[in-house]
Amino acid sequence: MILMESPIAMIKDIGTTSDTLKVKVRVSRKWSSTNPKNNDTLLSMDVILLDENVGIVLYSLIIKNLSKYL
Repeated sequence: MILMESPIAMIKDIGTTSDTLKVKVRVSRKWSSTNPKNNDTLLSMDVILLDENVGIVLYSLIIKNLSKYL
């Protein structure tokens, strides 16, 4: 069996129907969201992603799922 490499998708192609797209992006900005009322507990890590066609998306990794992506 020959496995074909998945084509690179653009940010505009991302939707709710597919969870297996391969995208190539650049991280434009990155920051952490904390709770100042709870000892600055980390809530999420947030990034702005850009693709080569200057598609833009804000992506948040919620802390309970963070270890899955690090």
